[in-house]
Amino acid sequence: MVLSVTLLVFGRWAEAQTRSFASLEQPSFAMMGGLGGVNASLYADGQPFYIYNPSLLSAANDRILMAGYGFLPGGAGLTNVNFAYDFKGAGTFGASMQYLSYGSIQGYDNTGMPTTTFTPNDYTVQVTHAQQANNFRIGASLKFSNTSINGFNGNALMFDIGGLFVHPEKDFTVGAVIRNLGAVTSEFTPTSR
Repeated sequence: MVLSVTLLVFGRWAEAQTRSFASLEQPSFAMMGGLGGVNASLYADGQPFYIYNPSLLSAANDRILMAGYGFLPGGAGLTNVNFAYDFKGAGTFGASMQYLSYGSIQGYDNTGMPTTTFTPNDYTVQVTHAQQANNFRIGASLKFSNTSINGFNGNALMFDIGGLFVHPEKDFTVGAVIRNLGAVTSEFTPTSR
């Protein structure tokens, strides 16, 4: 009972932490969008699924550079760049950068009169490390995320940790991940939450 209540409260707190950083909730590439933006165990050679579960990073991602751009409604766009390198004996390291532009938005003052046009954006930089031990993989990511809206900025430092079991003979995987665990390091204003 105590564990259930703790997980429910923690889940709501963690959900509230990502609301300010909307790019963390966007699928970064088409295959991820096809999965509904959620993936803990499916991996494909060369695909940067490690953005969502760090244990999905493996030697199969070695020296693969992937860049993509997604056109979103209203002139918004999502850019993503990923690269991974496998160090024999030390595991695989990956880096990614995601940039979400919301397009141009007309600003208004308190009376409804137009002011300046501004372009809010989010970006996240992520470094990932994963290692394989027999049929298991474990990985961790460190992330820095920034949201900028008309001169106001918010920053967060987060980490992900994940594990994966890969069956040695059958096409069967089981994965688990904790994502975006961290804290806001800089608020938009001194009184914002």
